[in-house]
Amino acid sequence: MQLIKYPISTFIFYQLSLLVMLTACNGQSTKQSKTDHETALNTTSRPQPKLVKTQGSNESDNVCCGLQDKNGNLWFGTTGEGVYRYNGKTFTQFTVKDGLSSNGVYAILEDKSGSIWFGTVNGICQYDGKNITPISIPIAIRPEINNNNYYSEQSTKNTVWSMLQDK
Repeated sequence: MQLIKYPISTFIFYQLSLLVMLTACNGQSTKQSKTDHETALNTTSRPQPKLVKTQGSNESDNVCCGLQDKNGNLWFGTTGEGVYRYNGKTFTQFTVKDGLSSNGVYAILEDKSGSIWFGTVNGICQYDGKNITPISIPIAIRPEINNNNYYSEQSTKNTVWSMLQDK
């Protein structure tokens, strides 16, 4: 049996590698203090750290559309909770109290000027960065469907299902 001799530098290299691996795995666990966790859960200001149902909606209400705007904000339209904007840290909710024509939002569009448009159960709304303004839909462009079974409480003749900006 022949004994292989390793230079001392190889031995030190393996020892240091083992030490780095053991300490790196241990250093990745972070512990959040109990007070920080409780503070995050008890946030009551309008911007919220997580998406929270607030309108007393039921199980069938959900997020049905989304958009990432030019500023990187994420917008979520819901079937009963209005619109949520996520800026990377907090959620801000917009509802009929803020000017939406309905809390059922099925389409979101950002136009070339940066305004955000919402297609709701009750027409279209425009958000200019400060205010939400309902825009009426002329009767001439509404669909003419006489079958009453087609429309329900969630789908009226003013429901906007999708939007697109023309060139």
